[in-house]
Amino acid sequence: EPSPTFRREGDHLYRTEKVSALEAMLGTTRQITNAYGQTVKVQIPAGTQPGERLRLRGQGVATDQRTGDLFV
Repeated sequence: EPSPTFRREGDHLYRTEKVSALEAMLGTTRQITNAYGQTVKVQIPAGTQPGERLRLRGQGVATDQRTGDLFV
């Protein structure tokens, strides 16, 4: 079903997370909720640029054949 938080492309999910300029420059750790309601830690590295995507392997849509990734 459509979600206000996630965008799906195949087995992969995409989510936008806002990060302050200071957090992007220095790096930080965030906790987000995946599509299955589980809390996942995301390490945002120092020097992250606007629009950069971080890949969380195996946190996308689970099917019989494989599990997609979550891009934040």
